[in-house]
Amino acid sequence: MKNNASYAVEDERTVTLKNGREVRLRPSRASDAGGIRALFFKLSEEDVYTRFFSKVHALSNSQVERLCNFNHEEEIGFVAVTGAREQETLVGQSCYFVTPATNMAETAFVIDPAWQGTGLGNALQQRMAEHARARGVRGCVAEVLANNRKMIALARHCLDNVRVERDEDVVHVIAML
Repeated sequence: MKNNASYAVEDERTVTLKNGREVRLRPSRASDAGGIRALFFKLSEEDVYTRFFSKVHALSNSQVERLCNFNHEEEIGFVAVTGAREQETLVGQSCYFVTPATNMAETAFVIDPAWQGTGLGNALQQRMAEHARARGVRGCVAEVLANNRKMIALARHCLDNVRVERDEDVVHVIAML
């Protein structure tokens, strides 16, 4: 997918997490490919399975491209980075894809294991919800494995109007914005 819009510097935010550390949340860009690959290889097998719903040993070039090239309107990716701009370390990634027929955004997240439990998932979720609201998106949906309690708790904690529907091994988390 080609990036149809220029990089939106105004979409950057610096946030302080509950452990006092600061991260910069910004739209992802093609140059984040290496950081996304590095983040993937830090994940446990369980984290990979809960994110991709299968055992994935590496991300293909097209998968990495899909996680860092967005049109910034119907789809957006945010990364959480630390360090100086010239030497950033990517510690989290989130994205959403709007289904035009429903105007609902499907969301997904990946957080570096060393940063899990710091509030980074909450910060990314809040940032994506803010972005989606500004574009008139009705709400967010996520398919989550029923045993992924961390993700279900994250959705319930940081979004209003959350509905959770179970469908066998998958939970559909729906949050109206």
